[in-house]
Amino acid sequence: WSRHIFYYFRVYYNKNNWRVKCVPITLGSKKYRRGFPKELLGLKDEKLCKKSGIEDLVFIHATGFMAVGKTFKSIINLINLT
Repeated sequence: WSRHIFYYFRVYYNKNNWRVKCVPITLGSKKYRRGFPKELLGLKDEKLCKKSGIEDLVFIHATGFMAVGKTFKSIINLINLT
């Protein structure tokens, strides 16, 4: 499991939140090895939590390259949606 997560995503803690970035297919590419569900892109706070069914998510960037959650569990649950 952990080998695969780092092939597709980079998870780290930064300024009181957990963050996850999608790994691009090639350096500088805007296409990712695996991305977040399109219907969640650009959502934040309550709207994102309700639509995803995951508590403690903060936002997913509109282009889908990164997401932020209040807890590690929320980030892992988001990754599991992909």
